[in-house]
Amino acid sequence: MSNESESPEPSAPPLLLKSYSDVSPFVEKVIELADQNKDRLGFLPFSAYEELAIRGQLWIACEAARQRILGYLAFGGSGSSAKVHQLFVCEDSRKLGIGALLIDELKSYARRRNFQIVSARVAADLAANRFWERQGFYIVRQLPGGRTSGRVINVRVHELASASLWASDSDFETAHWMQVGPTSPIHAVPSYALDLNILFDLLRNRKNAEHARRLFATAFNGDVRLCVSHEFAQELKRSSVAQADDPILQFAESLPTLPLLEHADELMEALRSMIFPDRDENRARAVNDASDLRHLAACIRHGIRGFVTNEKAILRAGPKLYERYTLEVVSPFDLISVPAQSERSDEFPSCLAAERHLRTEKFSESDQAALLGLLAGAESGKSVFRQATDAGTSAKRRVRISVFYGDRFVAFGSWNEVLYPTNHLNAFLFVDEAIPDAQLIVDHLIGTMLSMLPMDQCTTCEIISLARQVLTHRTARALGFSAESWGGAEFVSMRKLAYRGVIGPVQWKRFRQDVGTLVGTSLPEVIPEYRESVSTGLILRRPGKQLHRTVDLFTFESLLAPLLLLAPNRSAFIVPIRDKLASVLLPSMKRQVPLFSKEAILHIERAYFGSSAAIRNLERGDLVVFYISGAEGGRAEAVGIARVTSTNAASPVKLELELLRQGVLDQDDLGHMARKDGSISYFTFDSFIRFPRAVPFRELKQLRCVGGANLVTTQPLLYDRLVALCEYAWAADNGRN
Repeated sequence: MSNESESPEPSAPPLLLKSYSDVSPFVEKVIELADQNKDRLGFLPFSAYEELAIRGQLWIACEAARQRILGYLAFGGSGSSAKVHQLFVCEDSRKLGIGALLIDELKSYARRRNFQIVSARVAADLAANRFWERQGFYIVRQLPGGRTSGRVINVRVHELASASLWASDSDFETAHWMQVGPTSPIHAVPSYALDLNILFDLLRNRKNAEHARRLFATAFNGDVRLCVSHEFAQELKRSSVAQADDPILQFAESLPTLPLLEHADELMEALRSMIFPDRDENRARAVNDASDLRHLAACIRHGIRGFVTNEKAILRAGPKLYERYTLEVVSPFDLISVPAQSERSDEFPSCLAAERHLRTEKFSESDQAALLGLLAGAESGKSVFRQATDAGTSAKRRVRISVFYGDRFVAFGSWNEVLYPTNHLNAFLFVDEAIPDAQLIVDHLIGTMLSMLPMDQCTTCEIISLARQVLTHRTARALGFSAESWGGAEFVSMRKLAYRGVIGPVQWKRFRQDVGTLVGTSLPEVIPEYRESVSTGLILRRPGKQLHRTVDLFTFESLLAPLLLLAPNRSAFIVPIRDKLASVLLPSMKRQVPLFSKEAILHIERAYFGSSAAIRNLERGDLVVFYISGAEGGRAEAVGIARVTSTNAASPVKLELELLRQGVLDQDDLGHMARKDGSISYFTFDSFIRFPRAVPFRELKQLRCVGGANLVTTQPLLYDRLVALCEYAWAADNGRN
C-alpha cells in the first residue's frame, strides 16, 4: 500500500537495495515502520521480514548516502504470479515517485521470471487505491477483511503477459462502461403482451376501460409495442359463440401474435406453483388458470419485456416473476404515457453577457430562415432541419427554443417531452460557436435540457449537433456523453445515460437494476460507503469480463449527471442564501426577477460567495443543501441540494476576474464581504436538484438538521440527518421507493 503526498525532491536519486547484505541493516527499521502503520499495511510476523530479506524479496529505497530509508516493498511469488505483501513510503518522502519506482522494478522482476500477474490486497477505504489504479492494478474481486476491522479488501491484479487474459485496454475506458451502446438503438421500444381481460375492458366499456384506451394510445404514440400470445385467440374462441362472424375474434386474430408455444409443461408447472399455489387444478375455472399460464410461458420463452393484465393473482406474483424470469407484470395504468415529472417550462431567462443582451425565446416560424443559415454547408441540413423543428403532438410535445445575442440568432435547441415508461430524450442543439460567450450559450442549452429530465428515473439521452461544434462536444463529454458520426460526417450524435435526482441506500436497488438493463454494467449490490467510493471507487462489472473497472464517485456522478449519491457518511452542509439571490442562482426558484438577470443561472457550474469561515470546511465532492433564509421576508425553507466542485478563498479582485460571472454578487457586495485578511470564501457547485417538497425551518428543527436559532451561517449536516431530510423532501413523490 502506498500513501504519497507532496514533498521536495531529494538532492540525488534514491538507491534501490535488493541484496540481503544491503537490506539487512534496515530490517529493524522496516519492522518498526510496519508496526506503526499496521492499520494500513496489515499484519506480517516480525520473522517474515528477515526471511523475505534473505530471499531477496524485501527491497529498500533509501537516500544516496544510505542514512535514511524512504520506503520499502515486501513481496512473494509462486507459480505464475508475484504477490505484494506490503508497500510503504515514509511520510516525508511521498509524492517523490518512490512507490512507483518500487512497483515498476517489481514488474520488471516479474517479467524476467515469466510471471503473468502481480497481485496486491488493499483495504477499500484507503486513498492508496488511487495509486494502485494508476499503476495498472485493477480489481478482480472483493473480500471481507478481519472481523474487528469490518473492512472490505480489494484484490487487485496487474497483468504482465503480452496476450491479455482479461480485456483490451479500450475496455478500461471508464466512460465506455457507463454509456448507452453505440451499436444498438438508443431508444428500443419495449414489447408487452396483452391479457384478454384488457381487450374486454376496452370493448365492453368496463370500469378499467379508460386505462385500456390510454394504453392503446400509448402504443400508437410509439412508446410501447403491443402484441398477444397464440393463446390469446384460442382463449377467445372458447368463449365465442359465432366464431365465423365474431368481430372481436377477427380483430384479435389480426393483432401481432407470438409463435405457438411448444413443450412448455415444465415451465407452466413452475409458474403454477408460483402464481396459483393453492388452487385446485380441477376447479370450475381451472381452464382460465391454464390459459393464463400459457400466456406467461409464451412471454418468457419469446423474451417479451412484460405482460399486461388485471388478474390480481398474476399482479401479486409480479416481483417473483421478475426476479426469476425478468418478466415485468404490469397493469395498463403502469404503461400509460405520461410526462415523467419533468420541470417543463415555457419561460427562459434573459441576461446581460459581455455587455450584450442574451435572451432565450420560444422558436417561431420567423426564426426558420436563421436556423437554416446556421445549418448552411451541411448537405443533409434541410432533412435535419425538419427533424429538429418537429413540433410534436398533443400526446408527445417538444420544447423548441431560439437563443439571441443582441438581435442576432445564434443558437437553437429542441427536445421531446420525456414520457414514462420509455424515458428517452432526443435533442438537437445547434450553436454558432464563433461568437463571444459561445461557451455560456452551450452551457445554457445543455443545462436547460438536463434540468427538464424526469425526476428519479434513468433516462437515455441523445444530442445531435453539427460536427464543427467543438465547445458543445467538449462540454457534453465532461457530462458523460460519448460521440459518433450521425447522418454522414456533418453531424455528431452524442449519447449518455442520465439520472436527475438523489439516490440513497433505499433507492439503490432499483437504480442498479435500471443501469444494468440500459447499459449492461453491474454496480455493487449495495451503495458503497463514502470513503470506499472515493478511495476505491464504484466497482463496475460486465458479463463475461473477469476484470472489473472502478470509477471514483465524483466521476460516476458526472457521467450520469445530474445525479447525486447519498453514499453512507458522505459530508454535507446546510448553506443559507437570501431569497432574492436564490432566484437568480438556483434553477426553478420562482420569484419576480429583473428583466435582465445575472448570467450565473445560465452556467452549468455556479459560484457561491460567503463571509462565513465555515465555508472553508467544504471539500470537493461534499453535498450542500441550500436554505433560503427568512430574512427580508424570505421563505425560511430548504429548497434543494447540489454538489461542491471546488472551494477556496480569494481576493475580490481575483474573484472578479475569474468567478464573478458565475455568481450573483457584484464588486461592491464582495468588497463589504471581505475578511480582515482581504479574502472571501467561495465554493462552486453543480447538479442542483430542487426538492419536490421544500422543507420549512420548523421541519428542519424536528428532523434535527438545525438548532433552535434561525440559520444564518453554513453548518455541517450529519449523514443520518441528511437522509432524513431527503426522505421528507421526497415524501410526496409516489414514484420514489
